[in-house]
Amino acid sequence: MYAQNLHTILGQRETDPISNPYDLVRLARRGVTRSTLKTVSQGLGVPLKDLIPKLPMGERTLQRYTSQQYLPSHVSEQIIQWAQIILFGHTVFATPQAFQDWMNTTNRALGGAKPADLLDTRQGAELLLQLLGQIEHGVYR
Repeated sequence: MYAQNLHTILGQRETDPISNPYDLVRLARRGVTRSTLKTVSQGLGVPLKDLIPKLPMGERTLQRYTSQQYLPSHVSEQIIQWAQIILFGHTVFATPQAFQDWMNTTNRALGGAKPADLLDTRQGAELLLQLLGQIEHGVYR
């Protein structure tokens, strides 16, 4: 179920299965397409124009990629981690919209920052995964 949902969020073809953690490593090494970034942006509820500056790649460089061209591994790895946040968020919150609302609302547990503000670093993304786990277990709301 996890792999199937992650597969959908990342917009992967049926010929590119995600059945174990190594498949994510393989995917990051090959790269995800630029169109995957748009899908992930929609899943996070964060406009693409706000998400692009959080990537380790300039906007002008990103614009040079076609929608089906593979992005570099360091960019793809971050997009894959964002997809994992979406998947976990969908299991924690009742609806995708509730998750997206949470992503864009200031949070006391984050010192008043919005969860979306933490997407620019790996540590921030890991903190969001940790906070989602705490919400799942009733520590935060």
